[in-house]
Amino acid sequence: MKNILFRALMLLAVLASSVTTWAQGSGTKDDPCVMEAGTEYNFKMAEWYGKFIIPEDVTIDNFVIEISCSVTRLDAFTDADYTQQLKMDFEGNYSPYTFKLPIAKGTAKGTAIYFMKDFDIQADNGTITITSYGNPSEIKLISVTPTPSAEGGKPLSAASAYVSLTFSKNISHKGCTVSWGAESEAVVANTSGKSVSLDIRAALLDFYGLGMKEGDEITVTLKDVAAKDGSSSHGDVVVKYIAAALPVSLESSVNTPGNGLDTFLSWMPETFENGVVTLTFSGDLSTESKPVAVLSMGNIESENDYYREVLPVIVSGNKLSVDLRGKLRNKETMGIQNLYEEISLQITNVKDAQGNFTYSDGTGTLGSYGFTYKYKAVEYTLTSEFSPAKGSIDNKKSIELWIREEGDGKLSFNAARFSYVYEGKEGYVDVEAKDIASEVDPEDNYATILTIPVPEFSRDANSEVVLSLVGVVTPDGNDHSADLSATYTTEGLATAISGINADNNNDGKAYNINGIPVKNTNNSGLYIINGKTVIVK
Repeated sequence: MKNILFRALMLLAVLASSVTTWAQGSGTKDDPCVMEAGTEYNFKMAEWYGKFIIPEDVTIDNFVIEISCSVTRLDAFTDADYTQQLKMDFEGNYSPYTFKLPIAKGTAKGTAIYFMKDFDIQADNGTITITSYGNPSEIKLISVTPTPSAEGGKPLSAASAYVSLTFSKNISHKGCTVSWGAESEAVVANTSGKSVSLDIRAALLDFYGLGMKEGDEITVTLKDVAAKDGSSSHGDVVVKYIAAALPVSLESSVNTPGNGLDTFLSWMPETFENGVVTLTFSGDLSTESKPVAVLSMGNIESENDYYREVLPVIVSGNKLSVDLRGKLRNKETMGIQNLYEEISLQITNVKDAQGNFTYSDGTGTLGSYGFTYKYKAVEYTLTSEFSPAKGSIDNKKSIELWIREEGDGKLSFNAARFSYVYEGKEGYVDVEAKDIASEVDPEDNYATILTIPVPEFSRDANSEVVLSLVGVVTPDGNDHSADLSATYTTEGLATAISGINADNNNDGKAYNINGIPVKNTNNSGLYIINGKTVIVK
């Protein structure tokens, strides 16, 4: 008779598990909700109270009440004062959670069990249900992701072949295999409470290498599934999929660790040859769903010690590229407390021309590729001295610039610029770097002496002439313009080419020092071409 009652109650639980009915009691401590097996009850974030009356004398061992609840803060008591707490077993890593309350053999019919759900700010519209009463419920497969082919699921791509199975109880099993035809591979089944997650990407890629093609059947078998508490068993769980086409995959990379760039410098100028990361794939990439590149350093959990930068990604055919150059990344510019030994580049959301994720063997986001570089803060010290450092520039044939550099690399520049004022207008004349003599200081191997010829140009009396290097690129990326410029005076000068300057004469013609247009500039001499002074030797 009692077994019939138990089965009836179990059936009631199944039929009514998703039904919310009007209940006796308001759910307060003085007026607890009177609970029935199989009925779902709602609660808010405030404290909630309920009670369940044992319907029959308990005459068997292993008698259990199972409760499904959307929150983890649930307790059971033997008294209406909620002082005599009962021990419940807890299962689950996410809502709904399962609570198991053992009921001792000999418990009399009419015995009340009291439940209390504590205040929970996240428990708005929560639910609680007594899902079984008596013998423990059987373990069941609740869901499979992605949807199996027999249930209308899409073909499974090796690029996104993550399979997860969720059961009604915490489970145990004896391993997992993935099969195609006569071929089979064991895969790791990561088990957490009621759920099992499988990464079968590598196994599918192996099957493609053995001849698997689009449309073939794939079988996933989770062996000897049982409730972890030993209350019930399920046997093998078999899930079938149809294989999608072989996914596009990464074939090679340039300027990644081990492939051109091992050390990430805090400053990489635009001229740095190894500063562009390029990934090449086995097929064309999507230009509509663009990849995302993120550069990061530090502790992601720290607000003040984590750096994150999103970089542009350029897609062309079967290649994508990320330019790391042209930005200074030191402690100050990154806004972090510490410099770490490593900096990471993560490229995600890489899809083929059909919109499918590309294959990647890393964990985490689909279509993603991660690279970790050694980080180095560039060390560089610049000392300079002009000779003469000031005074009049008139009658000077050349000016020397002494530069001493220590650390990681040397500077480069395009020209020396003489900026002036003539007839109240600003102008400039450039002497290109190739026309500037350079020699190592015989007394200091770290120093270089530049001899900059002073070209003829008109300027107003009592005005200033500023000499500076332009197009400067330094190893550290810092602004050293103040160290590479000097200001001189002039009593004024009017030359035959006074109307030609860099600001208002870029007409494409060439002039000699007398201001006369010339067609042939191959002979030695001083010319003005496109407003710039050119010395031909």
